[in-house]
Amino acid sequence: MLYLQDGGMLFLLWMQFSIAAFIIVQIFDHFWADRREDEIEHSPETSTTQLKIWLIIKLTVYFVMAILMVIKP
Repeated sequence: MLYLQDGGMLFLLWMQFSIAAFIIVQIFDHFWADRREDEIEHSPETSTTQLKIWLIIKLTVYFVMAILMVIKP
């Protein structure tokens, strides 16, 4: 649908950035954060600091994506 629209939203820089950021965050979340969550689940004494930092980074990326979509040209 994005490709078929007049002007092709997929060719806009903010949309490409948002899609790339989303995909990178999801891949990192799947491969790194899920493993950390499993480690914490199996051994509660494991530090959760790295996971908390990751969650803050992830929320920041999603917030920037939302802002880009609101202020888009």
